[in-house]
Amino acid sequence: MQTAHAVLLPSGRILLASGSSWRNRGPIETYPHTADPQSGRGIFREEEDPFLINKIEDYYQLVNNVGIYDPSKNTFYRIPHPEPVPDPKWPEHFAPNDFFCTGHLHVPDGNVLFVGGTQYYYPFRTGHRATYLFDWRKEVQIRWNNVDWRRMPSVAFVNDSTNPWIFAGDQRFTGGRGSRKLEQFHASIYESNGGHWTLEPSFLGEHPQDDRTMHYALLLPTSQILIINGANYDFYGSIHYPILLTPQFDNINGTFLGYTKKRMNEGVEARLYHNVALLLPDGRVWISGGGSARATIHYTPLAQKPLDEHNTSSYEQPLPDTSNIDLDVEMFDDGRLAKNSRGSLSVPTETWVAEIFSPPYLFIDGKRRPVIVSLSHPHKVNYQFESVIDGKRYYLLRSNSQYTVNLNYLPTQCASGTKEKLVMIKLGSATHGWDSGQRLINLSFTRMSSTSALLLTTLDARIALIAPAFYMMFYVDCMGKPSAAQIIRFDDQAVQP
Repeated sequence: MQTAHAVLLPSGRILLASGSSWRNRGPIETYPHTADPQSGRGIFREEEDPFLINKIEDYYQLVNNVGIYDPSKNTFYRIPHPEPVPDPKWPEHFAPNDFFCTGHLHVPDGNVLFVGGTQYYYPFRTGHRATYLFDWRKEVQIRWNNVDWRRMPSVAFVNDSTNPWIFAGDQRFTGGRGSRKLEQFHASIYESNGGHWTLEPSFLGEHPQDDRTMHYALLLPTSQILIINGANYDFYGSIHYPILLTPQFDNINGTFLGYTKKRMNEGVEARLYHNVALLLPDGRVWISGGGSARATIHYTPLAQKPLDEHNTSSYEQPLPDTSNIDLDVEMFDDGRLAKNSRGSLSVPTETWVAEIFSPPYLFIDGKRRPVIVSLSHPHKVNYQFESVIDGKRYYLLRSNSQYTVNLNYLPTQCASGTKEKLVMIKLGSATHGWDSGQRLINLSFTRMSSTSALLLTTLDARIALIAPAFYMMFYVDCMGKPSAAQIIRFDDQAVQP
């Protein structure tokens, strides 16, 4: 499946979704088989009235592309897309709920809010009004290997209590040829317009091949920024090498001076349109997806080709039918497609392969790595400070409070000019070259008499603008090597993690 949308859950797993995946419904015209081919019309076309109640099962098969990846176990499971429901404002029709081009973000309890998505592809692209919450706590209780993900949730689940989807506008995006420029706004209370802009024309490189679009800029625990994925243009000119930006500061007054830039080793797959990238709790970076054009799905209605029966007690999921998806098409021009004319270009129409990038900090000081052993609260509190969910420990932190952070496997010496730090990074939520979740917060602490413990004093969330949410807490030692993250919840209103 394609992975146009990716969200890191508090469990450490990744929720992946693509819905109808921007595909065309076959057959379509392609060059050179047709000298002047017409553009594909997508999957859901208004003239076909695709949202009639009697078409709901076939609609579901076309949008049912959702999965869960567990980085700690290297396991992937398909899960059922939410089931469409009858539309109370449209008799004899259901409400479309395709996740393609949806908007998504974590809410304070760690669940994921999905708002809108794709309605029609043709004659115009419109959004729908369906809204869902994904319950991450319920998800960890479901054994997906004995769930027939191909069927709508009312059939796939034993009862509604095991359905992680809770039924609760149009999202637009732009693209085009990439740029290697960096534009920055410098805020100032002393300037009439509130600040000024500066432009660095060759920030990402010196050559046109360094132009980049549909890429990600990920915040790392070390305060470095990783620029990864993307291409010169949405659909071609893949850029395989990440760029690591390291901030530089004045040694005397601490003024930010800019970034040093370093190319990293190249990735294997092309990461073009609709790719995703997320920082994982272990400090690595997950990348997946990408497309060089619009794949074609040759769908046969269930009335003609019913789903095969599947033994859910086999502890194996039914395999998806990938034979009906044509990945050998490419852009002929804006909207029109060609087939068998790639020449040396070998990028598939959709990339179904994921990769994991290990940043350089993971190789500092050999195999030794600091560990956050536990957190403790030195004072009595009137809320539940810690919980164990699916075998993992979570902590609840609040503003203006003190906590002890117990560490292990610290370095025996420090690198020159490197200071230890404790940071929180909000869980990622990535789509279309944008991560609406990430934010890095430096935490204030003092070293306790024990050399393996820190006394953390939390900031005031209102003053520091800390959103109530789940975060990854990383300790970065004085060699510049981060620990794996401890997942914490920072929320002044919550009573348990």
